[in-house]
Amino acid sequence: MLHEGGGRLVDFSNQSIAVDKLRLDLENPRLYAMRLAGHPPQTEEELERAITTNDSGSGTDEAFRSLHKAVKKQGVRDPIWVKDNGDDTFLVIEGNRRTTVLRALLNEGVAPPPGVRYDAVSANVMPENSNEVDVKLQKVRLQSGKRAWGPVNDSAVIHEFHNQLDMAIEDIATEMQISQTKVKKSLRTYSMYVDYVKTTGDSNTKRYTFFN
Repeated sequence: MLHEGGGRLVDFSNQSIAVDKLRLDLENPRLYAMRLAGHPPQTEEELERAITTNDSGSGTDEAFRSLHKAVKKQGVRDPIWVKDNGDDTFLVIEGNRRTTVLRALLNEGVAPPPGVRYDAVSANVMPENSNEVDVKLQKVRLQSGKRAWGPVNDSAVIHEFHNQLDMAIEDIATEMQISQTKVKKSLRTYSMYVDYVKTTGDSNTKRYTFFN
């Protein structure tokens, strides 16, 4: 099957994937701000903790608790997106939080209701030979309507596309469905914010609005 987004068509197939074959994405755009601050999750276990705990680290994240309740009752209703790693495992492109919920339910030994499975999930699978740009772009496309990444992470994605993957500003605007003016502004603002973080050591993402 093909999924259309921006100017590209993405090849994928829908499969039922065992949860124990899923690998969380340590390069998820939600983690860009943490990476800039110098303390990104280094392992899947650390990423799970970041997903499940609130910002203060004092308890369970409220959004995760709500998702846990919904998946426990109904399972994962919408397919997650993954990339075939070629070794019988699959990298989660979109669905880190839902995968973490399923792992938690399995660890808790919760019996699913009739017609629901926790040990397997419907997934749209991108093939092993998918290139890096298509995988990263698909993450952006799939973000539409999902939990917000936050302005720092959004700008970090734009910065990566333009400065590391050599994408033209007009192509980024098309793929992310934003104006070229907004792309240019994000690039300028992110550069100023990064300089500020490096100079002061202050990685509080709320400072980003000063430069924006």
